[in-house]
Amino acid sequence: MTALHPDFGDPPTGETVSYYSTAIPPKCESSPVAPAATRGDRDMFRQTFFCRRSERSDMVSTGDDAPTFTATLGTSDHEDFDLADRLGDGPVVLAFFPGAFTPPCTNEMVAFQERLDDVRAAGAEVIGLSADSPFTLGAFREEHGLEFDLVSDMNGDAIRAYDLEMDIPELGLYGNANRAVYVIDEDGQVVYDWVADDPTNEPDYDAVLDVVAG
Repeated sequence: MTALHPDFGDPPTGETVSYYSTAIPPKCESSPVAPAATRGDRDMFRQTFFCRRSERSDMVSTGDDAPTFTATLGTSDHEDFDLADRLGDGPVVLAFFPGAFTPPCTNEMVAFQERLDDVRAAGAEVIGLSADSPFTLGAFREEHGLEFDLVSDMNGDAIRAYDLEMDIPELGLYGNANRAVYVIDEDGQVVYDWVADDPTNEPDYDAVLDVVAG
């Protein structure tokens, strides 16, 4: 079955994207930042997203204890990942995104890479997470020179724990993460949360840095 880009619209002409397969999706033509979506692409996705987004009643918010979870690092080695092991040594910026190699997600992860020195100077780390396969995330990380970990949540445990799951039947996509950013302090408490009303939007990176530095 041909799947469509979760953020953006149709795949490039002549290309087929299997979102949950281990095949590498089409790469963004420009590097390191992908071109912005056109108004028509964004409007199409917004309409689909708003029609199908489920009601959110259990979303994780500032002041909550951050749900911990296990998943797989986005590498070809399929290494285990446990969020609990990353807590206690400084803030963690946990960034959920819908799909590797899509333009808004590429822009977001590259933006975090550009701010990584400031994040690390504050004693924090960035972790990106999506429902992509470990192989796809490893290729995405290498393609864009990302020096922070990406985590594969193909089972959707983390996405559901944070109540970020979204289905887009019209695009043949199920179990994607909505775009969201959480800052978790060393005690495991959420001290910042942002969840996109429209998953083509990006977070306020300066606001994230302010919380981490504070």
